[in-house]
Parts: sequence; structure tokens; C-alpha cells
Amino acid sequence: MPSKDLVERLLAEVRRMPIVDCHTHLRWNHPAADDVSDIFGYHYIMAELLSAGMPHEKLLGARTGRERIRNALPYLPRISNTATWWGFEEICRRLFGLQGAFGEATWEEVFATSEQKCREPGWHQQVIEETLNVRRTMLTNNFDEDLTGYDRSMFVPALRIDPLVLACDRPETLASVQKATGVEIRSLSDFKKAVGSLYHRFRNDYGARSSAISLPPDFTAFPVHEGDAARVFDQVLAGRRVTDDEFQRLRSHLFYTYTGFCEDNGMVFQLMLGVDRLVYLNAAPSGGDAFSTDASMLRALRDLLNRHPGVTFDLCILNRAQMHELAALGKIFPNCVVSGHWWYTFYPGAIRETLRERLEMIPVVKLNGLFSDSYYCEWTVAKVAVYTRALAECLAEKVEQTYFSEDRALWVARRLLYENPVEHFGLQMDARETGA
Repeated sequence: MPSKDLVERLLAEVRRMPIVDCHTHLRWNHPAADDVSDIFGYHYIMAELLSAGMPHEKLLGARTGRERIRNALPYLPRISNTATWWGFEEICRRLFGLQGAFGEATWEEVFATSEQKCREPGWHQQVIEETLNVRRTMLTNNFDEDLTGYDRSMFVPALRIDPLVLACDRPETLASVQKATGVEIRSLSDFKKAVGSLYHRFRNDYGARSSAISLPPDFTAFPVHEGDAARVFDQVLAGRRVTDDEFQRLRSHLFYTYTGFCEDNGMVFQLMLGVDRLVYLNAAPSGGDAFSTDASMLRALRDLLNRHPGVTFDLCILNRAQMHELAALGKIFPNCVVSGHWWYTFYPGAIRETLRERLEMIPVVKLNGLFSDSYYCEWTVAKVAVYTRALAECLAEKVEQTYFSEDRALWVARRLLYENPVEHFGLQMDARETGA
């Protein structure tokens, strides 16, 4: 490990830098928690408590957030070793005045403080901008979401298209697209016209800079002729069952089509790779998802990257086994950038290991830093703390190896945290926001 003094010196400078958060699930109209029980209810914590032996009915059957915390108190020592729990206590320390450990003697005072603070006018601005210096936060928005009135100085929408690919054969998806666009869907051409109008709306009316999708490990992408896909879609419209092979061809055709929509609208295509949904069936919501390693997952994207040099693909992956392969794509494809550390790779050891490799392999201008995946702005406090310390430790190691000077290390940090995502997503920042 590098010297503590060097790490702390770099960390102090890094934490003064502006940040762009490249992926969150914040609600633009209510970004903050209502109280600490919302923060406690993060699916990372729920999953760990259930895994550590807390009875399902005591955790998920609680009638209120206060009751859930009270029920969980005897089980908290069992998860006190995890980075997630450290992050929760860090939030409570920095925002709600926690002294010592969160537990029987402290939780009620933290709860009361959080109720008061989270309801203060402008609380989310205080957390996001003043506490963290996050200058833009990328959102995750459903295709039928009305974004009228969102704060464009703080948030940037991203059009989430999972159901438009992975559930394109479901009547409810077709009905929702038809309702959102007013386009009567009687053919594949109609469906693509409707989805194209959604891209246009998000880009031109809402100022979206990206389209995003989370792809399962077995997803394959390959060119499919329009006529072939149209025949499959006709079967879908007629209510007839399609085979797995037919569905695979339909969704691949649409995936290529939406890549073209990204190019037409000047939008980044954010691909999050490798989630296996509902691995544990009795889990908390989102707490039973895991991941798999499919050798063809990244290889399937090569044709797309070659066919669409005008689209910037922003890739992240959920397993460490294929991080090296992902780094190779970022190294050789001009239109492939690599983003942060996501979900099961957002842990200090994993971040340091991945950062070392990326900094040694990929041009620095192609790396995006923070990918918090936060559901409440308060969780971004923990995610920034984890990421910036891991970044400072990694950079300090490089300085001691004479790989970087300290000045160069800080320049690299600013590129990852701020300048790269501003450039990749084409964000418009004013002079005040460009300062450290």
C-alpha cells in the first residue's frame, strides 16, 4: 500500500474536484430520502441482512421504516464488516451527526435528525452540490415518463429502453408505447416509428444525452433483415407464440435499430452488461439479482461497434472476470468508452484492481469515473467516499512507482471525475461549474 500521507494529500485534492455522476436512479422530482429508513432500505443492505439470517417477515414484513430498523438491530453486527454498511454509517455520520456505531443507543437520534433534515427545502441541492460538488447527475428514465419541469442545471435524463428490447413481445409493452406516442402499432414499422419518436422527444424536448439498457449475460446481437424481423413481429401482434430463436432475432434487430436512433439523435448508448435477474426468488426487491459470466457477452458487441463508429458506446460490466476483455475494447475502439464500477464491482478492492488495469491499458480520455447507481441522493455520499478514496489510493501507488507525478495524478483524477463525462455526453457547463 502507498504511504498514508500521500494518499491523504491526493484525496484532499480529489474531493475538491467537480464530479459528474454517470448513472443513478434518483427521482428528479424527489431526489432525497424521506428519512434514514429509506436509506437503510437500500437493496444492498436488505440482501445482506436476509443472507445473514434475519427472518424475512421481520425485515420485509415491517409495517414502517422505523419498525424495520428496530427489528434489524440485533442483526446489524452480522453485516458490520461490509463496505455497504460502512457506507451507510458514513452517510449517517456526515449528514445526520452519528457518533459511534449505528445501533440500539444511537438510531433513534439519527432517525429524528434525518426526518428534520431530509424535509428541509433544498436538502438535495445541499447534499449533491454543496457536500459532494456533483455538477451533473445522470438519471434513469422510463420511456413513458413525463420530465416536464426537471432541474436541467442538476440532472441529465437517460432514456431507459430495457422493455423496448427485452420485452418487445409483451402486449403491455406495445400498449405502453402506443399510449406514450399516439402511434397505432400494426406492424414492426409502426413500432420502430413510435420508438423513434420517443428518442426524438427525449433528446429534443428533455435534453437527454444517452439511451441506456441493462443486458443479461446471454444477450446476443447480430444483424437481422427487416423482413425477417417483421414476420416475427407480425406473430407477436397476432398473439401467436414465437420461438426463442425468433425472439432473439427480433430483439437483435431492434437493438441495432435503436443504436441507429442514438446516432441520429447524437446520444451515447450506455450498455450495462451481465445481470442475472431473480437468482434468489425470496429476496427483497432487486436484492435477489446476481450475475453470470458468458464468454460471448462482449464478443457479441464487436459488430455493433464496427458498424456504428458515429455512436459512443459507454460500457460497464458486472463481473470482474471480463474486466480485462472490456479494457481491451476500450483500448482499441475509438467509439468505446468505459464507465466506473457497478453493483458487485463497486467495492474498494475491486475498484482499485480495475482502476490499475484501466489506467495502464486505456487512454485516460476514455475513462468515466463515478457510476454511483444511487437511488437516493444521500447514498451518493457513500459512493463518492468509496470511489474517491480508492482512486486516491490507486493514484498514490502509481506516484510511488514513478508512473505519475503528483500533478499528473491529479490531472488524471479530474479527467475521470469530470472532464471525460462532460466531453463524452456533450454536457453544457457554465464557467462556474468548470472550476475545481
